Amino acid sequence: MNRRCRSIKIVAVLVFSAALSGGLATAAPIAFPGTGTGYVYAEDFNEALGEEWSVDGWLTTDLFAGGATQVTKNGSGTGYVSPSSPSSLTYSDANFPLSAIKPAESFADYGFSGQWLINKGRAEDNGTATAKLEFNNLPEHTSIDIDLLLAVGDSIDGGTESSHADGPKTITVKVDGQTIFDFFFSAGGTNLSGDGVVKLISGGNLNSYYREQWNDNSGAGPSDENDRSMTSWTGDTAYDMSGYTGFTEIAHTSDQLTIEFIHNMSSSYTDEYQALDNLSVTLNGVAVPEPSTVVLLAVGVLLGSLTAVRRKR
Repeated sequence: MNRRCRSIKIVAVLVFSAALSGGLATAAPIAFPGTGTGYVYAEDFNEALGEEWSVDGWLTTDLFAGGATQVTKNGSGTGYVSPSSPSSLTYSDANFPLSAIKPAESFADYGFSGQWLINKGRAEDNGTATAKLEFNNLPEHTSIDIDLLLAVGDSIDGGTESSHADGPKTITVKVDGQTIFDFFFSAGGTNLSGDGVVKLISGGNLNSYYREQWNDNSGAGPSDENDRSMTSWTGDTAYDMSGYTGFTEIAHTSDQLTIEFIHNMSSSYTDEYQALDNLSVTLNGVAVPEPSTVVLLAVGVLLGSLTAVRRKR
């Protein structure tokens, strides 16, 4: 289902009590919001966050302001053009600053807005970071849908899952303790695919941690000051997960619901990041009384009232 076409959306709220206690605090579950057949919880992370959330190793902060518009000198840092490899060649006549080869864009161009939930750094106590959302008093239902926008990028993380001494950079989603999504991102975060996953942009220039490299041209070096390319592992990638089949019609009938978003990033978002926005959770198949049942109940109440009036008289 498309996120924009869904008839039901919902809002979730975060509280930072975990930061005060040094670990994952216990959330205070709330009754799942909605009436009739429409039960949806939506969170855009732009307002004050509530007690149904507990957060450790995540935070809400403003979206990146936008991509870099230029590079300023030769070098290996942010906003620089590194020597071509393996020949260590640059273009000596470059007239800095130079306009970025990859056009600057913004996550706002792809449906993100205001603030988002992003990795703060790995929790020291257990090696993972968790944002947990809890509900109680759910009405009778058959399944749930989860919608969200997902952003990943910068040096996240390259190599293979087994090549990371501190563990691969994964994002995991659990429902009532059961893993429904677990994925390892390679450099720039461009490698996620799946039935219903929509890649909004791949390896884009959407934040200021942008870098370029001079083209090597088989050892000849760059031909002019524009013969360069964006360093792929510093790129930004965004996904619309609203149609992902793993998040659609998740079997669920309990009157309690817990959803966890987990990362094991050791770095803060200024180095590499995973971020969520426009989260919604929908209850499907909510049972309501049939019209005939409602009428019979109303008649029963009316007859009871009339009987009471007669007895008074």
